[in-house]
Amino acid sequence: MAGEKVAKFSKDGGPLEIEIEIGQNKTGKCNFFLFDKNGNQLQNGSGKKTNNIFQLNGTLKELDGALLTWDATINGPNQPGQTWKVTMTIRQDGQAIKGGVNPNGDPPTFQLVHVMDDKVRLEV
Repeated sequence: MAGEKVAKFSKDGGPLEIEIEIGQNKTGKCNFFLFDKNGNQLQNGSGKKTNNIFQLNGTLKELDGALLTWDATINGPNQPGQTWKVTMTIRQDGQAIKGGVNPNGDPPTFQLVHVMDDKVRLEV
């Protein structure tokens, strides 16, 4: 699809994992959903830690063309000038894959909660 984010992995590598990291000393909750190329849900998960790591289920062949969506709700700054950050990284064999790093942050704001979400297509 045009404009869709794509993360490329090796068909000869190890299993894929994702990490959703909530930074800047903030707390929050994250979720992810994994769908095969036909739109069937393969997996979902959630976490409340600052570093949430999940191994993706399915063979690499099954993950080719899959859609990974994720979201994070971050307890935001409570003082002017504080910032927040969320980074989602897809790894294979311990290394970030091409297109598999998605940092998100915000300039200083004065909000109580931030919600961040995104999606990426997985391809060989």
